[in-house]
Amino acid sequence: MDSTSPLDSTINPNSVGEIKEYTLTNNYVRGCIMDFDISSTSGQNMVYRVRVVASTDPSANLRVNQSAPVPASGDTRGSWSWSEVQGEDISYTVGTGDKMWLISNGANDIVFTKSASYDSSNALANTGHFGATYKITLKLTNNTSAQKTVRIRICPRGGIYGGAIKVDGTTYGIPKINTGGSDTDPYQVANVTDKNVPANSSINVPLQIMHAGGSSLGIGILCSTI
Repeated sequence: MDSTSPLDSTINPNSVGEIKEYTLTNNYVRGCIMDFDISSTSGQNMVYRVRVVASTDPSANLRVNQSAPVPASGDTRGSWSWSEVQGEDISYTVGTGDKMWLISNGANDIVFTKSASYDSSNALANTGHFGATYKITLKLTNNTSAQKTVRIRICPRGGIYGGAIKVDGTTYGIPKINTGGSDTDPYQVANVTDKNVPANSSINVPLQIMHAGGSSLGIGILCSTI
């Protein structure tokens, strides 16, 4: 992820500050995930709100937009006291063909529930883990007498997907990929990395994944021996 400084690094009590703003041209969509900390200079407990506002005037002062939030319409909404998901570890043995594991599919890893939100009466479950870091470790095992290579890929399972993935300390953007719709090309994939697994040994590959806002979920983590 790129580092950035807030527009307002200090916010006085009973005031409104701005963290970041973007200007969008016509027919343009932009998604982002922001990770930031809020702390009190006095050490006292704080009561604050974090919100997203928009204006059709590019020169507008977004700090003065204090109108009521738009009604909930089925999209994820809520505030939780954690922002990381530790997924179940994955084990893949070389030579066993293509294997895929689903995450953020709204079935087997729901942790951001409506009831767990700070304001549960106005929340909607975050089944897609938007705004969160999804951590998972791949265990790659090679039981043969020769070095083998495993290719790790991401594939969408619910429609158009985009996001970011961190592997080996480097973060990469996942471009827009789609599930497709034909028999010859049932889905598109994004190659993440190729890992060499020494003979008669195993290696662990930690991954961190963030889903871009508006992405269709779940997604599959696909391993193949090449």
